[in-house]
Amino acid sequence: MTATGVSAALLEAFPDVQEEAASGHSLLVAPVERLVPLLEALKGDGYTLLVDIGMIDHWSQGRVPRFDLVYILRRPKSGEAVWVKVKVADGETPPSAISVFRGADWPEREIYDLFGISFQGHPNMARILMPEDWEGHPLRRDYPLVGTKPSPPLARE
Repeated sequence: MTATGVSAALLEAFPDVQEEAASGHSLLVAPVERLVPLLEALKGDGYTLLVDIGMIDHWSQGRVPRFDLVYILRRPKSGEAVWVKVKVADGETPPSAISVFRGADWPEREIYDLFGISFQGHPNMARILMPEDWEGHPLRRDYPLVGTKPSPPLARE
């Protein structure tokens, strides 16, 4: 085991994945094309519970790629957690994790609905929270607070 809980053998199998220490859990930063194989390996290593999938929008910082997609996994018996982060560009379609975790279905649809990121291979990429005729994706940082035009980026000092 490494200092943060993920097995050294798993990290050796994924040399393009960076391990970072985080508060109380492991954080693995992976290229988007390695997401599904990494999730499969982690599941085989005992991280069998997909707790959630989240999205972070770095629009106001002007970062490219704009989004971080974060998968939170746990080992049910020990409670150990690992977070897997992949960077996703606006308009990019990361692979769906449904083939590994069936519970990825609704969180991926929620991310699509609220951020506008589609998942390649998802069986039903449709809105889940907003009405079908809703324009835009309300959790994007450039979503207008008033009116219909995107807000300008915040000035940086």
